[in-house]
Amino acid sequence: MNNILKKLTSRKFLAAAAGFVLGAALAAAGLDADVVVSCLGAGMSCASVVTYIISEGKIDAAAVQLARQAAGDIKEAGQAIKDSDVTGSILDGSGKMLAGHLDKGQLFEMTMDDLVHLATEMGLDAAGKNKTELVEMIAAEEVQYPAQ
Repeated sequence: MNNILKKLTSRKFLAAAAGFVLGAALAAAGLDADVVVSCLGAGMSCASVVTYIISEGKIDAAAVQLARQAAGDIKEAGQAIKDSDVTGSILDGSGKMLAGHLDKGQLFEMTMDDLVHLATEMGLDAAGKNKTELVEMIAAEEVQYPAQ
């Protein structure tokens, strides 16, 4: 239910609804005088809304792909740490490790499922946390990765 409400209040849906209402109003108002001009105005309104929706959809899809790639990189780094030997050298033999924190901006771009999975992989308790709490909790954890 919350997901439906979120979609109904999204910028994309509101832009589509406004474009539809404006297009319909222009077409209905112009029946007396300039039907052609009104129809063109309605068509352009709808076209701009559709273009906006498609563009935003592609941007969102690219952001999701980037976040999934980042999650995969984090998982690989975690596996490399698990595969390191007793002396702490990583598979490439460099032996040097760096420490840092994950970027909150990139974490916010991830889906809730990906965040919960990442938190679980990091040994954190994700139960009952909202997205902001998960991002803050994950970003606060120090992670190690091999120096390159």
